[in-house]
Amino acid sequence: MRAVRYAAVFAVCAACLSGATETPSITPQVSSIFPHGGRRGTEVAVEFRGSYLDGARELIFPGQQLEGTIVSSGFRGVRAKIRIAGDAETGRHDFRLVTPRGAYFGVFYAGPLEESSEAEPNDEPERAQILTLPALVNGRADGADADYYRVHAEAGQTIVFDVAAGRLGSALDPVLTLFDARGREIDYCDDADTFKDARLAHTFAKAGDYTVLVSASFERSARDAEYRLAATSGPYAASVLPAGSRRGAGVDLLIRGWNLDRVDRVWLGRGLAEGRIVGRSATEVRARLEVPAGIAAGSYQLYLGAGSIESPAPLRFEIGDLPEVTVAPETPATELHPFRTRTPAVVNGEIPNRDGNRLHRVQYIEFEAREGGRYEFRVDAWKLGMRIDPVLTLYDADGKVLAQEDDPAPNSFIHHPASHDPCLVYVFPRPGLYRLQVRDAAYEGGPGTGYRLTIRETEPSFELDVRSPQITVFAGGSARLLGVVRRTGGVHIVEGFRKPDSEIEHFRILEKDGWNTPVRVSADGLPPDVTADAAETEPKNTTFKGNDGEELFVEGTLVEIPFRAAAGAKPGLYEIALRARGRFAGREVERRGVVLYTGPRAMRGQPARDQKLFLNVIAAPPLLWIPPGEFRLSKGASGKMKVGLFRREGSFPVEVSPKSLVTGWNVGSSAAAPGAEEIEVPVTAMGEAKDAPAELVLVATFQIGGREIKVESPPIELRIKP
Repeated sequence: MRAVRYAAVFAVCAACLSGATETPSITPQVSSIFPHGGRRGTEVAVEFRGSYLDGARELIFPGQQLEGTIVSSGFRGVRAKIRIAGDAETGRHDFRLVTPRGAYFGVFYAGPLEESSEAEPNDEPERAQILTLPALVNGRADGADADYYRVHAEAGQTIVFDVAAGRLGSALDPVLTLFDARGREIDYCDDADTFKDARLAHTFAKAGDYTVLVSASFERSARDAEYRLAATSGPYAASVLPAGSRRGAGVDLLIRGWNLDRVDRVWLGRGLAEGRIVGRSATEVRARLEVPAGIAAGSYQLYLGAGSIESPAPLRFEIGDLPEVTVAPETPATELHPFRTRTPAVVNGEIPNRDGNRLHRVQYIEFEAREGGRYEFRVDAWKLGMRIDPVLTLYDADGKVLAQEDDPAPNSFIHHPASHDPCLVYVFPRPGLYRLQVRDAAYEGGPGTGYRLTIRETEPSFELDVRSPQITVFAGGSARLLGVVRRTGGVHIVEGFRKPDSEIEHFRILEKDGWNTPVRVSADGLPPDVTADAAETEPKNTTFKGNDGEELFVEGTLVEIPFRAAAGAKPGLYEIALRARGRFAGREVERRGVVLYTGPRAMRGQPARDQKLFLNVIAAPPLLWIPPGEFRLSKGASGKMKVGLFRREGSFPVEVSPKSLVTGWNVGSSAAAPGAEEIEVPVTAMGEAKDAPAELVLVATFQIGGREIKVESPPIELRIKP
């Protein structure tokens, strides 16, 4: 009898082990990219590590700035070359790594500095790797790793050390520690921004050699976790005020940072606009920028340079359609002397730190509201990477609090992507002057605590977010795509409360008015033999339990769209769309789903740049493996390796055996009864087993309809315990 063989397919999915009836959606996963960036004008050899990467055929970057080519691929890794154009924008570039099982959506960085890789061993100060400034070094650090680098500094010189990890999507939570020549700690940084990355700007009192250490905060990292450490005595931009402008308007910029006294150029995007320098010092640059009227609204990058040296840290800069004003640093904007603005407007500000009194680290914005006007007040800060957790409070002319909001869905980030930026809606019963107070939740202030406050009239509506850039469904199977319907323009109150005999804080949302009718969500652009059921969401936020059993809610209503592919559906990658439609107060509203980043924590929950949503249809065997990625034993020891099995069709017995002998290891066979979801494979690490990991492939043999079928597992790493 001829056996039918299938390529390795497995799912790391708790639902599978618990007996889920739907086939899990499987996509390629990347746990590490090294290096995670490259210098402009170069071609970089890059290694992707993860799973389901075999057969990778394309590495796609939107636009013409970066170009990827696949060199080789295997289940756990891909080798590729990335060519970076000489005029590519510094910063983040999205890509899709396309495989037969779908596409991985990630980011890759382009930079202006000379790059090198970490040279091990550098885990002791005496073995510190020498860096010549300016430099960018690509390294890896697991939880227990310590990477030392040595730089030379002149007396009075300021050097900026910036380690990117969270911005890359790395598991590393980095810490930077600076030591003098005698090994004494002279500076330290854990979290410098909302991404939990670290940055030091140190002015050296004496000339000499100094050592900087990259390590993991409380050993928070993972194997192969990568980082990019920039070290420069050249210009480095840290913040800009305002953080945006209206299209077609001129704007005066205040850029703060270090080593800025030689800056001679400021520009927007890839040649979109050049700024005019009007003043500069070591820590500030003032410039005038004319924003073209013809560019689209959205997020851009602002750059600066001194001669041929460019700041390695571009600044996010928002372009919109509303009038914009800026609260200048010298403007009081206090309770007695508020900053006055017309509406609609975007108010750009920065929380001051004038006298050291934390309670004075606030700004007041005054505006005039019309009778019966429904106004939206939205602060954007956290999502822009600002060092602020904003709180917004609305007062009447007599100083009475009318409304306040900190987080729109407190503590929901425990299980769901969530913003820390507040958004208030208020209907004014009387015309007159009103005030908004903007502050940080912990009353922080100073450079880097900027915000953008949007004030405008609004009406009840909704938005649709798509929680993933793709969905994978097996031919003959089904899968679900998660979305969130967020109702906007309604008056609501976020309320914290405690239950009797409990100190645990719960949160609920009380909706006073707004969109109160169902919203229907459906999929468009489906290929033949694939269907998706429309789903209708009720006008209330989804609630869930936190880690301590507290009642919490999502910023919106979760909606799952079930996709089904017929057995004869043609495998392939198809671009589709989700749409939401609803009717309220005689108005028909339709919204296209906004695709969100799901990977790097720095962008999680924010809109992806290319806004493409893909459906991946693949053929799959009737049995899926759920094995461990690795199995560890001490030399001479024996153990049972647990392997999960997921039957897509029927209930049948399965025999499992190794595909081939593994040198230094003895792997036995095992059998699973019909319906059994787990099997234990006997494994022994013999005395001659090597310290280097060995690769094991298992074969499952079973019969369906009189046919013998064999399905190989993905490779499992057998490792000797240290």
